[in-house]
Amino acid sequence: MISAINGNNPSFTCSIPTKVFIDGLETFDEKLIKSSCRQLSTILAGPCKNKHQYSIIERFAEFVPDYNINKGIKGYANTTEKAKPSDYIRCVINKKNTYLLTGIHANYLQNYGRNIGYERAVCKERGAKTSFDLMAAKQNYKYHVNSLINNTKIRLREIINKTQLGKPLTLNINMKSNGKYGLTTFKINLENIKFSAS
Repeated sequence: MISAINGNNPSFTCSIPTKVFIDGLETFDEKLIKSSCRQLSTILAGPCKNKHQYSIIERFAEFVPDYNINKGIKGYANTTEKAKPSDYIRCVINKKNTYLLTGIHANYLQNYGRNIGYERAVCKERGAKTSFDLMAAKQNYKYHVNSLINNTKIRLREIINKTQLGKPLTLNINMKSNGKYGLTTFKINLENIKFSAS
């Protein structure tokens, strides 16, 4: 779970199984899951804007020992560069399971994702819907996603007595809606996060 600091890369890194709950009920809708994870990653990448965000950052830091709470409060991004929260925390939905990949693992996937974007641009430029290169880039990305989420060595675990690793942990993201179910005006906001042993 511990990784070295490399330039502006965050010093926290792990794979976290994640579930999203809206108004107390679990959702399996990919769009809602991605929106929830995006809200969380924006808060965790900082800078902190209010007490509510601070409580979420503090809770995350309590369970992810390599997460730097001070950088979360001040902002992980270097002021001279435009960084996105997905540079630090990436949401991956794979076979109906959701994972948050953090730190160097998020950067690792981002590089493979860029290859897909590049190959899509080449296809568009040539007027082609697809190409071997695009298919290969997608397969390469999928392969690396699978290798990361199946790597139990980077899975977030309980820490017992500050040294022993216990059971794997699941992150539960609790969202609150505006109650306008099924309408285009339906919105969700991050309420809190909780960790539970798997």
